[in-house]
Amino acid sequence: MRHVIQILFFWVMATTAYAQSGNTPFRLELDAPENIFPYEVITLGEKGVIVYYESDIISRNTAKWSFVHFDVYFKRTWKKDFYLHRELEPVKAYSDSINIGVIFNYQGKRKIEFPNQLVQINIQDTSSFAYTIEIPENTFPNHLMIGDEYSYFSLLSRDREVLYQLNNTSKVIRNFTPTDIKELRIPFITQNPLYPEGVLFGILSTVSKRTNQLELKYLDTSGIVINELLIPEDSRFFINTANLVKTGEDSLLIIGNYVNSSDKSGVFSSPEISNTGIFAIAVHQTQIVNRKYYNFSRFENIYKYITEQDLRKVQKRMGDNDDDSQPGYSLNLKLISQPPLLFDSIVVFVNEAYFAEYRTEENLSYDYYGRPFPNNRTVFDGYRYTNGIVCGLTPNGDLLWDNNFALNNILSYQLNPRITFFLDSTDLLMAYNYNGEIVTMIVEGHNVLQNLEYSKVENISSSDFVLENQKTDIVYWYDQYFLSYGYQTIRNTQKRGRSRANVFYMIKMIYDVQ
Repeated sequence: MRHVIQILFFWVMATTAYAQSGNTPFRLELDAPENIFPYEVITLGEKGVIVYYESDIISRNTAKWSFVHFDVYFKRTWKKDFYLHRELEPVKAYSDSINIGVIFNYQGKRKIEFPNQLVQINIQDTSSFAYTIEIPENTFPNHLMIGDEYSYFSLLSRDREVLYQLNNTSKVIRNFTPTDIKELRIPFITQNPLYPEGVLFGILSTVSKRTNQLELKYLDTSGIVINELLIPEDSRFFINTANLVKTGEDSLLIIGNYVNSSDKSGVFSSPEISNTGIFAIAVHQTQIVNRKYYNFSRFENIYKYITEQDLRKVQKRMGDNDDDSQPGYSLNLKLISQPPLLFDSIVVFVNEAYFAEYRTEENLSYDYYGRPFPNNRTVFDGYRYTNGIVCGLTPNGDLLWDNNFALNNILSYQLNPRITFFLDSTDLLMAYNYNGEIVTMIVEGHNVLQNLEYSKVENISSSDFVLENQKTDIVYWYDQYFLSYGYQTIRNTQKRGRSRANVFYMIKMIYDVQ
């Protein structure tokens, strides 16, 4: 039995203008300027997809941003326009079954009065507003959550992150961050499992330069703190990231990455922090029921893509036995984490490993007398992705299995998650889109059911020839459907007029068993 992601084709006349009957890919194309990537995507599950972009320059200081909704058949249903500061860029998006939101941020060097603006849309009645966040400090948005009555966002500056509540009606904001903690991070904001209309957020605060602790704040519908839970420090470890998933009516599982305290440098280091393993903390109501740490060096499949020589070196440093009183050997991996997802009774947690890649450029310079001498400089080439580390855990935080997904040839200047995944019964499908090629792999626990498979993204016309792919991605959409998108430069000599076009495409794909 073969599991595959397939391009979805039209077999009947479709309702969208571009569609054809017959063997035509289920694909939408929008014109895109060459070497400019204006389109952003927000998936809404069975409610379709939002494409938003800067559509017009109104004045020296104002730009129009358009949000366009397409249903699951790529039929356009509505469009909303917003007038924002011209130099703002979208940096943080949120969506659920009712609301979407995007925070726009100024990332230039020139000072502007208010560097952040928030756009909100109710996708049921298309009501909307744009809000200028009147906080002039040098801040960067890190989290966003949209509700019917209140919205929440956090702004990050140096060693401190601040959480704000916005009243969607009165437009009044409140600061929800404790003032007595100097250095802190907010790792997550989510729905309160005890009060569905309320909010739960976490606070990571330092205890010392090498240890920290996590505290949960439970808020009711009006934003009042009604419960708190302190997860005390463990002197052996420093928590780098944390996220959570609701596992029951009043239960949740907190999952994240940690580094050994002995390998930690500084209180809040750069985004390229080293990681030793993952931790899992099971919480029922407001009580800790389980707390586990899992060192990557002991994972069954972690060494799948390294040489035998390197494996022997690692095993020599690791030793044969674990000692609960010691933190264990650290692989010091650089990782991008994805939020954990619950599938039936299994929580899936994915990390993507990478390293910064550099090259040396050699040039000849000449002195006053014309004598040559070499002049070398190191140039940053981007982040080289290596592999995805995927784990399956019980809702109680017990590790069931681990596996690995090779991320071949991905080199990027931006650190964004590349893997999308979907658990079908016990089979976990993983995929990524790079350079217009869909790469898939199927695993069942520790075992590999299907090794890496490669397939090209299809074009509408068989006479289309793709010259270049850029900014490609694939995400899980709904049911057994995936959405692949990106930019292509296409040449088609059979078309009248321009034979070369730059397009943004979205293509619907289906996970199938053959």
